[in-house]
Amino acid sequence: MIVVDNLLTLPTIAARDEVRLINTGPSLMAALITLGWTPDTIRTINLAGEPLPRRLAEKIFKANSKVALFNLYGPTETTVYSTYAHVVKSDERPPAIGRPLWNTQV
Repeated sequence: MIVVDNLLTLPTIAARDEVRLINTGPSLMAALITLGWTPDTIRTINLAGEPLPRRLAEKIFKANSKVALFNLYGPTETTVYSTYAHVVKSDERPPAIGRPLWNTQV
């Protein structure tokens, strides 16, 4: 696990090429894309904390066509995430908040 104080510093750390999963909010992911940092080593991106615009999902897929993108939702009171949705590249609709996590109800 690589923990950084500021996600925007991730492209500058020594272990940047070892990153396989990013777990952050859409705004910070958009900033990383603006910086031009979306290496092929990343296999999964989990986004939560605010709505995920479809145009951002499209930018992510354009930058890394092999990534699995998930939109996560959940109020803080439910220990971070309550639902998830796998965002599909070919789907033109806005990403949904998805279905309940395993063994939960919403």
